[in-house]
Amino acid sequence: MKRGILYGVAALVVFVACGEDERVADGAEFITDGYDPAWGPDGRIAYVYEHGLWVCDAGGGNKKRLSPEGQKCFDPDWRPDGKEIVYLSYNTGGGSERSGLYVLSVEGGTPRFLTDGIMPAWSPNGDEIAFSRIYQLLLINPAGGEPRVVLEFSRPENIAWAPDGEWLFFAVEEDNYKSNEPGKCEGLWRVKRDGTGLYKLLDLADVNYPACSPEGNYLAYSFKADDIFIYDIRKRGITKLTSDGAWEPSWSPEGRAVAFASSREGGYKIYKLNVND
Repeated sequence: MKRGILYGVAALVVFVACGEDERVADGAEFITDGYDPAWGPDGRIAYVYEHGLWVCDAGGGNKKRLSPEGQKCFDPDWRPDGKEIVYLSYNTGGGSERSGLYVLSVEGGTPRFLTDGIMPAWSPNGDEIAFSRIYQLLLINPAGGEPRVVLEFSRPENIAWAPDGEWLFFAVEEDNYKSNEPGKCEGLWRVKRDGTGLYKLLDLADVNYPACSPEGNYLAYSFKADDIFIYDIRKRGITKLTSDGAWEPSWSPEGRAVAFASSREGGYKIYKLNVND
């Protein structure tokens, strides 16, 4: 396995710029066809396949479709006790179903509409769901109600919680549409759930899909939807994890592996890779 440990964004950019012929296989293990993996607290993985929401074992067995036929699902995230999943559903066909966030039991049944928005992330204590709207990062009670605005910002995307439930991480891939300073808001950020403490961790365009490790010391993220890196929050070091195209990282419950999506073998597929080799 070939990995590079880098310190500083400038070094990261140089590394990523290396040619395609310099890549080597990273030893990842295939799990299943699909994308948008979300590792659950019981070790199962929620994912999207042919627009449906599915779950399977970490090895790819015991596949089960949860969402009803016709729903176009994206971005699943688990309730911390593993009983429900929140996800985004788009209505692109002009039907009666409303686009937005839905909550669904892992036993199946009828999805419950929650609110308009994208990129849901369930809080570690289960009391709130973070999500995004244009120029806003918000929180909502999983039972419904009026959302609370945490932050007015430029397209906060791919939201992740720290395990303490106090900090939120998010990515901004594009310029701030409300700013006259191009590139000002691009990068990887964190903010407290009360909206204070906003801080840019990585000043880097095209960074996305942050995922915080279970103990809270590391952030996995993808760069240009091309490969996955691990950012050490305390030491500010960066480790390149994959070497053959990858995005949408999700940590295993014990923090020893990362699941991710890739098209390295043609089509969208989900893999897992140990992070402590």
